[in-house]
Amino acid sequence: MLNAIWFVEPIINSLLRSDDAYSRSGVVINAQLTGSSDQQFTALRDCTSDFAVTSMDNVIMWRRRAGGEAMRIVAQFEESLTIDLVARKEFPEISSLAGARLLVDSADNGHVVALHKLLFDAGVDFHSCAVEEAGGVRQRLQALIEGKGDAATLGPPFTQMAQSNGLRLVANVNQRYPDFAGQGVIMRTDIARAKREEIVRYLAACNHALKVASADREAAISRLVANSMPEMATRSMVSALGKSLTPDRRGVELLTEHRRDVGRPGSSDRYDDLVDLTLLDQALALQADDDDAD
Repeated sequence: MLNAIWFVEPIINSLLRSDDAYSRSGVVINAQLTGSSDQQFTALRDCTSDFAVTSMDNVIMWRRRAGGEAMRIVAQFEESLTIDLVARKEFPEISSLAGARLLVDSADNGHVVALHKLLFDAGVDFHSCAVEEAGGVRQRLQALIEGKGDAATLGPPFTQMAQSNGLRLVANVNQRYPDFAGQGVIMRTDIARAKREEIVRYLAACNHALKVASADREAAISRLVANSMPEMATRSMVSALGKSLTPDRRGVELLTEHRRDVGRPGSSDRYDDLVDLTLLDQALALQADDDDAD
């Protein structure tokens, strides 16, 4: 059994469940929902979780913490991740956010860097703002609705929920930075061999699910909607799937470029420092062998 920790179930995992690929792979996933990236780090550090699905930027600072030295990105589950900057009505544009209360998951890693970059490009001093750690996307939305902050990064369906509660969509990260990458799989690469073998089988099953969905996205959407997933959100999430589980080099490099632009640690990190393709290469070979056997 593999222990996973994520904010919401990744769409590729939903696809696995929808066609019963778990049973064929022999992998059982015990998933824990998290409210913060710090909780994900602790779970990986203490080996209570085997992998996390999260913003790939997180690995940059996690590797710099005690117990995080062996953490690497081993796969990418989404080609892109919709990140919206949402604010209260009195903040109509990015330049109006000077001095605002910004709600983030972590002040050091994750989407805060994209938020910092948005403000930087708009000429807003990030450090003039009050940055408050408010947890994951659900928690940030609730805090915004309750007036505990002025702006936060969200994504579907939470952006739409925010708008229905009178909040304003100010900017979209992906439109401004088209190469901004979606969520990845982060794990300790020094975990036990048996767990590594399970990860390989899981990634092989994920790759198979990705190929099936890519071949007929409408069929994949229909399967998920039949399993009680809302159609609009499902379409958005399926459209975010890439053609490969291999972490996109340009997307990873953009994370370090943004850090360099805004003066944050990690600007000198290279793709090969952050990404370990060993397990994914094994998974792709395994899945290719299974396809040949079929």
